[in-house]
Amino acid sequence: GSTGCEFMIVGDSGGGDGSGVLDGTYTYTDSGLVENSSYTYKVKYRNASGIWTTTNPSGITKWTLCNPPTGVSAQATSTGSISLSVDSFPNDDVASSGYYWECVQNPGGGSDSSSRTYTDDGLLANEQYGYSVKYLNGDGIPTITVSTYVYTHAQVPTQTALDNVGTTSTTVHWTADNPEGTEYLVQCSTSDGFENIHDTSGWSASWGGEYTFTSLSANTTMYFRIMARNGDEVGTDWSNKLSTCTHANPPVNPGYA
Repeated sequence: GSTGCEFMIVGDSGGGDGSGVLDGTYTYTDSGLVENSSYTYKVKYRNASGIWTTTNPSGITKWTLCNPPTGVSAQATSTGSISLSVDSFPNDDVASSGYYWECVQNPGGGSDSSSRTYTDDGLLANEQYGYSVKYLNGDGIPTITVSTYVYTHAQVPTQTALDNVGTTSTTVHWTADNPEGTEYLVQCSTSDGFENIHDTSGWSASWGGEYTFTSLSANTTMYFRIMARNGDEVGTDWSNKLSTCTHANPPVNPGYA
């Protein structure tokens, strides 16, 4: 008969089993398993006389790895808050399985390891924040990370005012607690509800808190409003509405008979 020992590995939780002649270290790879699931393997030997040992009683239990995260989403919900979510994965609430979020761009962001959804608060207006997420399997081993980026909302322009009212011009002023580079849009209308837009500034970050309209109609009530938008081009609500009446044109010199 043969000499030496035959080695058998037995999976008792859905995995496979295998055997081979023991010569040094025996390696066995089990395939076709389920993501983030635990499998327990036990081993026994058979000698040259064909007599098997008993299997080791406890064996070894390992969890398969998780696939990379999918369905990663980031949504700004306010000027200081971002909501994040990712698809769930099998057995995500068993053993050491879980999720891990981390802000990887902008030091003001936070981290979380509680669930597949995470809301980060206390952020700055119109700032870009980047987040990575990874899955942890039942042994706490992470997957590769997947990242997503989003801007918080911009602040609505406030403290609006008008000055330099002329026959065809008016200057609109505003302030907003937004970072440099925030774009603003200024509109003027001849109607209180802005059904008829008379003129618009177009989006720009160069207005510096004021914009002057120069093609208004004389002796006409004009209405004005301002909007800001963030780096993802998501606009704010409109500011409060302002109105003024442009000056009338001076009288023309009378003629003489």
